[in-house]
Amino acid sequence: EYLASLPGGSADLVRGWTTRTAIGRTGDRNIYYHDEDGTKYRSRGEVAESFGLVQGRHRQIGQLDAAAVDKKMWNGAWSAGWRVSTTRDCHSTYTSPDGRTFRTRAEAEAEAASAAAGGTAAAAAAAATAAAETAAELE
Repeated sequence: EYLASLPGGSADLVRGWTTRTAIGRTGDRNIYYHDEDGTKYRSRGEVAESFGLVQGRHRQIGQLDAAAVDKKMWNGAWSAGWRVSTTRDCHSTYTSPDGRTFRTRAEAEAEAASAAAGGTAAAAAAAATAAAETAAELE
């Protein structure tokens, strides 16, 4: 109903999507929306923004410096051309050297690994470092 109420919106846009309701520690209900590729959206607003039906919801408020990007992603990410911006609601967006934007660090790391598979030795090293750091964080 929400998407259909927006100019250019339609319920058909989310046909095939799923929702999941999670109960938080304080008892609050959170509804998550998942597209057919498994991407998770935290609100109806994020879903609408992904289709270009609304703009500016996650307005950028700043871009991290080189040291902060390397700390948040992996050593050498800044030098490789990666950028990280923060939004007013404290989310981060990750921008690849070719300008594509990713919503999660995991998506950005997967892209870096994919590029490394067909890319340069430096990109492969950066992807390997990212994978090792991610594995260490999970331990």
